[in-house]
Amino acid sequence: MAKIIGFIKDVYRMDLPNFFLGLAQWGVFLTFGLPLLFGIIVFFIGGFQDGGIFSFCGRINRKKYFIRIIAIFISILCSAIIIASTNSTFILIPVSLLFIGSFIYGLAIQAKRLHDINLSAWWIVPIFFVNAGTNNIFPDVIRTVCGLVNLAYTVLLFFKPGTVGINDYGIDPLTPTPPEVTPPACRADR
Repeated sequence: MAKIIGFIKDVYRMDLPNFFLGLAQWGVFLTFGLPLLFGIIVFFIGGFQDGGIFSFCGRINRKKYFIRIIAIFISILCSAIIIASTNSTFILIPVSLLFIGSFIYGLAIQAKRLHDINLSAWWIVPIFFVNAGTNNIFPDVIRTVCGLVNLAYTVLLFFKPGTVGINDYGIDPLTPTPPEVTPPACRADR
């Protein structure tokens, strides 16, 4: 009984190495642990394929973008609080992976939102450097200009309606596509 309680505590504390070790000690790793581990790996790799959550292909509308940005903000905020308040390696590794995954997911939904307004996802790169320009090492004028550019970019993503119908990056997420219309294939940005 003590082993079962310890096993449940490992799962609750997100002590994944001990969780999988406990499954192996009980002889059920091949039955439960290996498929779970395999499923996590397949989910992560599959996320980068067309239509996956980490895919930079396709389009999303303003409402989905807003909801996903709020979810990412909460995820990154919780991850940062946990990272700052713990010393446990077993906690830091999964939380750091969550933090990195949230960052990649954020880039992917920005790309999809830019695609919805028929812009290339490469616009994320200059905006990334504009965000770096808001650092305190730069003079006030540069920081102010960079802040205004960042504000304009944010307003654009939140409020500009997407292209109606099919554009260069896919079908309109708000209108159903008739079966005879074939959406453009996912391709590298120009």
